[in-house]
Amino acid sequence: MLPWGGLSCCLGAAALYLLGRNSGRDAEVLKSVTRVSQLKDLAGLLDTAIKVLPFVITASGRVGSDTPINCKDSGLQGVIVEVTAEQHFLKHNEAGSWIQDSALMLSGCEEASWYLDDGTGRVYVIGARGATGLVLAVGSEKFEESGQSIVRGTLDYLQGLKMLGIKRTERVLPVGMPLTVVGEAVKDDIGTVRIQRPHKGPFYVTHKTIDQLIAHLGKWARLYKYASMGLTLFGAYLLAKHAFQYVMERRCHWELRKRLSVIVFEIRPVTFFFPSGHALCLGVLMSSVMSGGPVAITRTSAHPSAVTNDDGFSRLAFGDLRHPLEFKWAFSRVLAAAAKRQRQDNESSDGKAENGSESDSSKKDRLMPNLCVICLEQEYNSVFVPCGHMCCCTSCSSHLTNCPLCRGRIEQVVRTFRH
Repeated sequence: MLPWGGLSCCLGAAALYLLGRNSGRDAEVLKSVTRVSQLKDLAGLLDTAIKVLPFVITASGRVGSDTPINCKDSGLQGVIVEVTAEQHFLKHNEAGSWIQDSALMLSGCEEASWYLDDGTGRVYVIGARGATGLVLAVGSEKFEESGQSIVRGTLDYLQGLKMLGIKRTERVLPVGMPLTVVGEAVKDDIGTVRIQRPHKGPFYVTHKTIDQLIAHLGKWARLYKYASMGLTLFGAYLLAKHAFQYVMERRCHWELRKRLSVIVFEIRPVTFFFPSGHALCLGVLMSSVMSGGPVAITRTSAHPSAVTNDDGFSRLAFGDLRHPLEFKWAFSRVLAAAAKRQRQDNESSDGKAENGSESDSSKKDRLMPNLCVICLEQEYNSVFVPCGHMCCCTSCSSHLTNCPLCRGRIEQVVRTFRH
């Protein structure tokens, strides 16, 4: 599984780094632009400027226009007027409550020809609506309540809506407001000086001075840089953590396979089932388990139907396990069941015969757990007809259609009682 958290942090750090670099680059460019202290000198500077490169300047002055726009609601005169109308309503959500929402109904913007005037001269500004840093002041804001008819209100209510009214907002760049403009200075065909967006370079129309603008961009560049460094370190930590866990998991997997090397013992097959649906066999030498010795386990893909001889060696398909912890869990259940059975046998051995000798078969029966191969908890007490195998308890046998040992069809399950 890919470490999406670490990758997301690294990608976010890269995006913040690009933003910080762009802000820092704009700040450096603004430091190098030509500052025009008096607009009357701008025409002379254009005549002496290099014609090959764009002549980017910064100038300050007050907004003026020969044909200003008269605002209907606020009564102000402006050069850029933006009007929006929003429909506000209550919406019925799935939880049964009403939540307030809005939808934009009307949006319009009007711009007049305008210029900057510092008292010594004027310069026209072209395309200011697309400039960076332009903020329009709110001229007026009013709310008109909905006056719809009863029929219209009923239809809206059936649709899960309650109309509240319309909010009209008027934003304006008023005449006489001081501004700072950064852009390319050019002359048109009739010799009028104007400032426009350069093909390559910054274009700002802002209320801040040029020094305040440079400081603002530098501050954001540093913030982006620090945030990028923090996300980079955190993303690297997440990636390193994921890599360390993967390496340790593979190491644990390798060490487990190394410890479970093939050691030949006489063992008894016990069928085991994993969530994958594969029927596997786990061989456990109980005498070796009780004495702390090794257990013989080998890797194979043999199907349980091939294990038909009780004198053979059972196999665990280790490669089919999804995770080493699954194997540890399964193996520990078998060992715990065997140890529990051994303790029970030891407690019952107090009343054994006086001669203290038993047959080899009885000793082996005590050492081997007579557990159901499905649940590994109950003793097996059911015989499958017609194959005759007995390896499951009654509760697990009720869910089987084929014998776990020979894979033969089960026609009848006969419960047995052992003494």
